[in-house]
Amino acid sequence: MIHVVTKNGSAASAVRGRAGPGLRTGISLVALLAGAAAAAQTAPTADTIASGDQVPPPGSPAPADQQTAPDNMTVPGSRTGAVEGSETIVVTGVRRSLTLAQDIKRDADTVIDSISATDIGAFSDRSVAESLQRIAGVTVSRFASPTDTQHLTGDPGQVVVRGLTQVATRVNGRESFSVNPQRGLNFADISTELLSQVDVYKNQTADLIEGGIGGTVDLHTRVPFDQKGQLISVTASGAYETLAKSGDPDVSALYSNRWHTSIGEIGFLASGSYTETRTDSQNEQLGQTVKLDASYFGTPTNAYLPGGIYWRDAIYDRTRIGASAAAQWRSNDQRYELTVQYNLSDYTQVDNEQALTQAFTDGAYATAASARYACNTPACDLRYAPGGGYAYDYTGYYAPTPGTGPFQFNRTGQFVFGTPSDRASNYGGFADQPVLDANGNQVIQNGVPLFRTGPRNAAGQPLFSFIQPNSIPVLTNDIRSAQQTWTQGIFSRQHDQTQDLSAHFRAHPTERLTLDLDYQHIFANSYQEFRSSEYQTFSTITVDLRGKDPRFSINTLNPYNFNSSPGAAANPNNYIPRDNLDEYYDGSAYSNVIRGDGQYKFDTTWLDSLQFGGRYSDREQTYDASVYNWGSTYATWNSNAPQNAQLSTAAYNGLYTTTNRFSGYFNGALTTDSPFVFPNPAVLANRSVYEQRGVAAELANSPN
Repeated sequence: MIHVVTKNGSAASAVRGRAGPGLRTGISLVALLAGAAAAAQTAPTADTIASGDQVPPPGSPAPADQQTAPDNMTVPGSRTGAVEGSETIVVTGVRRSLTLAQDIKRDADTVIDSISATDIGAFSDRSVAESLQRIAGVTVSRFASPTDTQHLTGDPGQVVVRGLTQVATRVNGRESFSVNPQRGLNFADISTELLSQVDVYKNQTADLIEGGIGGTVDLHTRVPFDQKGQLISVTASGAYETLAKSGDPDVSALYSNRWHTSIGEIGFLASGSYTETRTDSQNEQLGQTVKLDASYFGTPTNAYLPGGIYWRDAIYDRTRIGASAAAQWRSNDQRYELTVQYNLSDYTQVDNEQALTQAFTDGAYATAASARYACNTPACDLRYAPGGGYAYDYTGYYAPTPGTGPFQFNRTGQFVFGTPSDRASNYGGFADQPVLDANGNQVIQNGVPLFRTGPRNAAGQPLFSFIQPNSIPVLTNDIRSAQQTWTQGIFSRQHDQTQDLSAHFRAHPTERLTLDLDYQHIFANSYQEFRSSEYQTFSTITVDLRGKDPRFSINTLNPYNFNSSPGAAANPNNYIPRDNLDEYYDGSAYSNVIRGDGQYKFDTTWLDSLQFGGRYSDREQTYDASVYNWGSTYATWNSNAPQNAQLSTAAYNGLYTTTNRFSGYFNGALTTDSPFVFPNPAVLANRSVYEQRGVAAELANSPN
């Protein structure tokens, strides 16, 4: 790598959802202990700061004399000093912070923005990602992942620079990472209290480590030579999350000191931080839109209806632990300097979620993405679609519940009001099923065809009024029923840890030559687990999208054509297990990096300096992930449910719980007439219980 800087070559330029708001308050105590009493000082001017400074190569640790100075500075021109009859007055300001940021931008060989510890501390940011969003051209995503727009975490994770997601991450100029397929650093892992400065490079230069197509974010941790003497700092703050009804503590401590000895100046620093955050994220979402021909409902234009409606209530609990230590030595002649640093980042996130889904029929929900191939008219049949595959028949899927009146649409054809129903032909699997012999013929015993009894309510009736015992029903699209309502429980846990040990040696053999030698070792590990269970019952919903805010009303006490047991949606006898899903990820990584850099300054009118260097990296990452282990239990489209399929069966005792969590959801946007039965969060959180009890229950209720 060779980097040439000319005298004139430097250029500078500067789903509807909500997460709980928080009220933050805190106290901090900083004690500066020095040999002499504190006195007012005059801050140097920008010219004084810039003159004689040696600009280090971008991405390398700065020399001690150029690192961030104490924030306690007197603003020039202010009245300071002792006034007769009064105590000494010390005025503090942030001019030094602003001046350093300006100097960095002006002297850099590329487009760069920088924020200092003062800037970070001025806001109630709890992670690096929150601090970065205050830089021009930098945005953050608060979704759980770039491909999952159904989950708002409230805590930003992904950083986007000028619209590009390929952002490289560095710590003290060195490559750093968390164990994930993207190979980058999870910014949510880093505590802001450990940082002295954050630089964002928006263009690449030859001396920057490759990989930052969108940009490079370089995080600088504190070192002892940042301070002029002894520094003891203890900070405590707290936030109250009104939606989660939780108090969140945030504490940090730092000790730093430096001593002059016969072998040179020695400094030591140690700091740590601990943060807890609980966020309640609520959202409601319409499913993928299905387009139907204008003749379907006799509308002036094509009709557009949602494939389903989702309500999600997720509690995110995060614990962030950060620790750092640094030791520095500088020779008495200022020509040699050694810095050794250790940084620890430990992050745990636990998610507990309950989701309520109103499916506008299982088929329409699952195949809405294929609607562009569908015929979508009342006379449409299943047919071969252009481009391959089969078009989906939506005949009869969308119709109002009898007695509720026609659907309403706006002038663009969007559905805005109605009480949808399902077609009974979807629920033949809940009827009594014929017992078949080896040849596939129904078994006849004493002249009577044999049937396997299907699900029954508490009164012994089939779940649907259009199904008769011991008979094969003839179900058509004209027979309507209540719709499927799914209750889902989700548990996930993620633990990331990154340890970074590094050493940097800088030498000035001559006034013009600077040499840097750097070594870094990183060890990182990550573990993630995800488990989900889903139940299904039946209800009738009225959807009202005509006002400013959508309104939904779910009727579980008297669903259309559904023979529910007493207690409606609060009775487990009215539920059938639908599916289960679990997924696991375990990874570890390490790297060893050696880097050497040099800079030679010229005294010419056209050439300022020549930078050169090389880097060797050995990195290995192991990524072990389970398959997407989803399995249907008694979904309507793929199985025939037996008589003992309901949750009220003894095999399911303890696997479920009843909750009214969605009562008054979104400030009354969703109203229900009953609590719902959800998978038990304690079972989802325990892998062995989830696997043993869940599998045992499914085997006990298997029709075979």
